[in-house]
Amino acid sequence: MLGGMSAASASRPPRPPRQARGHARVARLLDAAAAELAESGVAALHMDAVARRAGTARGSLYQFFPNKEALLDALAARYADALAAVHAAMLPAEAPAPGDRVALATVVAAVVRDLAAFHDAHPGFHRLVMADASASPLLARRIETIRATLIARLGALLHAYAPACTAAERTRRAWVMVAVGQGVLLARDAAPVRLRAAMLRDLEGLLVAFIAGIAADDAPTTRPGRAAAPRRQAPRAASSRGRVQP
Repeated sequence: MLGGMSAASASRPPRPPRQARGHARVARLLDAAAAELAESGVAALHMDAVARRAGTARGSLYQFFPNKEALLDALAARYADALAAVHAAMLPAEAPAPGDRVALATVVAAVVRDLAAFHDAHPGFHRLVMADASASPLLARRIETIRATLIARLGALLHAYAPACTAAERTRRAWVMVAVGQGVLLARDAAPVRLRAAMLRDLEGLLVAFIAGIAADDAPTTRPGRAAAPRRQAPRAASSRGRVQP
C-alpha cells in the first residue's frame, strides 16, 4: 500500500519547478527517493526518509510531491526517460538478415551491455517495476507502459530475425526474454564480482541461441529451384473391419 498520503494532499497535483534551483532540488529529491527505493523497496519507502536523505525539510518534499504516489510516478517517469535510449538501440537502423548469427550476436551483446549498464545505474528500477502497484493506478499505468515498450522493442528484434512469427508469438517470446534477462541481472547482483562479466556473456549466449532457434524454425524449408515438400499427413485410423476410415 502507498503510504505517506494525507487526505488534503491526495488530490493535489505535484507542483512543477519553475527555476533552475527548483529543478536541482527536484533532482536531489528524486536521487534520494531512488536510493531509498533500492534499499527498502516500494512498500517500506517513506516520505520522511526521502527528505532526510535529501537533506531537506519534509515540507520542501511535499511542496513538489504531495504524496508517495506522485513521488514514485515521477521516479518511474525518470526511469522511462533513461530507458528510451536503450530501447531505441535494441533494433539497429538496418536489421541483419535472418540467419546472420554473427550480426545477431553483435546486436544482442549491445542490448545486454546497455541493459546491464542501466540496471547498475538504477538499482531501484527493478524494485519499482516488480512492486505491487495495485494501490496506485497512476503508478500501475506507468509501469505497464515501461514494460510494454520493452516488449515491443524485443518483439521488433524478433521480427527482424523471424518474420514468420505471429504477433502473439513475438509477444510471448519477448516476455520469455525479459524474464530470463531480468533473472540473470538480479542474480548477478548477488553473485561474486569475479563471476559477473561471465554471467553477462552467458546471458548473451542464451538469447542468441533462443532467437537463432526461433529463426531456424521459422525459416522456409525449400531450396532455390525446388518446390516445397508436401506436408506429411497423419495416417487415417482403421475401422474394426480393416477398412480405412475417411
